[in-house]
Amino acid sequence: MSRYTKEELSKKHLVELKVIAKELRMPFSGTKSQIINLILDATKPIVSTVNTHSHLGKASSKIYGIKISDKENLTQNSKKIEEGRCKFLYYSLGFLYFSTDL
Repeated sequence: MSRYTKEELSKKHLVELKVIAKELRMPFSGTKSQIINLILDATKPIVSTVNTHSHLGKASSKIYGIKISDKENLTQNSKKIEEGRCKFLYYSLGFLYFSTDL
């Protein structure tokens, strides 16, 4: 989930949006809608999906990584683990990798 919603950002003045963009170290020139889209893209959680590896599970399973700093997605994923819908595979370069059935 993004740190901001489109509705929240739409209610802000252009100057406020430019301040947010500047804090995120991104370009802060352009129209209000362009800056909103840049902020939303910059604050999206990073979830990397990698190819399915048959030696790590069923052919129909999906392997995905969650950045270690993305606490919200890690919390959601821990619920999936408790429910038995996915399992932890390995850690690599700041990402935790999990497997789930499609």
